[in-house]
Amino acid sequence: VLLCLRPEDIVIWTQADLPKTSARNRLSGEIVRMVPQGALIKIVCDAGFPFVALITQASADEMNLRPGQTIWASFKASVGHLILR
Repeated sequence: VLLCLRPEDIVIWTQADLPKTSARNRLSGEIVRMVPQGALIKIVCDAGFPFVALITQASADEMNLRPGQTIWASFKASVGHLILR
């Protein structure tokens, strides 16, 4: 199966010591590119497989995100969509 996640369901962190939340699924990756989309920005990452997060430009600016940077992502299990290959 493939696990699909909507980019807006992924929460981005800049530190490895994530706070305890109900979003138990966590992974790290490197920012490959950042694509502005109006007030939002698409963050394309490589974690051994590609994943995309969609956040506000203000959040990206506050976190000082940039290509090449390692980030951590979290998401709830309930947001995943399984698709048969």
